[in-house]
Amino acid sequence: MPPMRLSFLIKISLLSALAVVLMQIQVPIFPAHSYLTYDPSEVPALVGAFALGPAAGMAVVVLKDLLQLVSHFNPVQLVGLPINAIAGCTLVGVAGAVYKARKKKSVAVLALLLGVVSMTLAMIPCNLILLPIFERIFLPQSPPSQPDQVLQLLLAVFIPFNLVKGTITSFITFLVYKRVSPTLKSVPRWDVGLTSYNEP
Repeated sequence: MPPMRLSFLIKISLLSALAVVLMQIQVPIFPAHSYLTYDPSEVPALVGAFALGPAAGMAVVVLKDLLQLVSHFNPVQLVGLPINAIAGCTLVGVAGAVYKARKKKSVAVLALLLGVVSMTLAMIPCNLILLPIFERIFLPQSPPSQPDQVLQLLLAVFIPFNLVKGTITSFITFLVYKRVSPTLKSVPRWDVGLTSYNEP
């Protein structure tokens, strides 16, 4: 496999750094569950997925979470960031793959919609499996949640949260993508001919 263009790697790195900055914006969506906050850090990943391909977008998600872990380490993130990475990669991967098949505005809307639905569905088993693990590690003194309690929390809180989070991120991406996509798709003169790799 030929090496990637240097500009392609730089774009992914810059999008990841921007995503880390945006990750510091924490807006509670449900006041009764203030630990569930919205941040727009998946917007750069979605923009990258549309402009550079789904693999690039997922790379931004993973790099963003790794950078967040290194720069703002908190033991809770050992569970939270893997969940965040799975959610982000699902949203970005599905949306990016659908849009790559046919790059039209109507397809972009469908791609974002399918990405949000896929992310929400993917988070159901993740929360069912990882929530009890989180409680055992970080809340050992509290009685463990029963399966029906976890299911109720999932239906009443986590599913609506993921739908709202994905919708807001998709809406912002739809607004900004066309403004920044020409820059992301361009290839600098100094990078032309550096390799035979073609950016998506």
